[in-house]
Amino acid sequence: MPSTPRRQAFRTPRPRACQDVLDAVGTPAERAVFIDDMPHNVCGARPVGVHPSGVRDPVAGFDRTARIAGPC
Repeated sequence: MPSTPRRQAFRTPRPRACQDVLDAVGTPAERAVFIDDMPHNVCGARPVGVHPSGVRDPVAGFDRTARIAGPC
């Protein structure tokens, strides 16, 4: 799909993309984790207060997320 200026505004790693998702789901940034296997994608999370986590291994990513999120 071609990338347009409007679509670019809402793609990671742009902080606005993270903020728009937080607003849509009604979750405060401090309760959110952004996980991605591309290191450059996680850089948009930190400016809005979301904890970024870059992972290459899905099992390690799950374990790291569980430690960050704590008990449900």
